[in-house]
Amino acid sequence: MFGSKDGTWFYRLVQFVLWVYTRMLGRQVVEGIENVPATGGGVVVCNHTRGNDYFNLGVGAPRQIFFMVKGEAWNYNPILTKIVNGAGCFPV
Repeated sequence: MFGSKDGTWFYRLVQFVLWVYTRMLGRQVVEGIENVPATGGGVVVCNHTRGNDYFNLGVGAPRQIFFMVKGEAWNYNPILTKIVNGAGCFPV
């Protein structure tokens, strides 16, 4: 569901690239999107730690998701640090 109006330009760019990527892999079905509040806080939980689940959450959400990422991700390399910061991630 690409086309979110909120979020940084970098987040929207990554969302679009991942939208194209997920479309190449197959059809994505989003259910329960009407339960996502338009404003305010909320918690979206992904019960898998590998695969395309994170991509699908970011592409299918009607608003920007701020992902929790393990703190070591900021120590791998400077390029990855810029990507996770730009995508709205925060260390845990």
